[in-house]
Amino acid sequence: MKVAAGPRPRRRRPAVRRGHPGCRARPDTRASRRCQCLAAEPRLLLLDDPTASMSRHETEATIELLQQIASTGVTKVVIEHDMHLVFSLAERLTVLHQGSVIAEGTPHEVRNDERVVEAYLGGARE
Repeated sequence: MKVAAGPRPRRRRPAVRRGHPGCRARPDTRASRRCQCLAAEPRLLLLDDPTASMSRHETEATIELLQQIASTGVTKVVIEHDMHLVFSLAERLTVLHQGSVIAEGTPHEVRNDERVVEAYLGGARE
């Protein structure tokens, strides 16, 4: 029987620490995907919960980016529950509640719609 002498073989670092693209934290992956989408110069950008799992700082940076994108003429369709983000981005809104449209209009109109206030703003208006 032989016994191996010498130092133990080094373990490889986990993929997350090496920066493996498939193992990045969710916000990094989303930012990477957004960059890929924008590189294609789309006319329409579909975003589903674009700031989920992001910090407040990351959310604000994403809002700024989406506002810049809007200034280039790209149409955005955003599915989102964060009303701050929605009111910061939208020129027109369609609000769904339990599968039905409950309001449509400008952010100001929607913000003041009693059905939206009850369903999403908790009775308190900004």
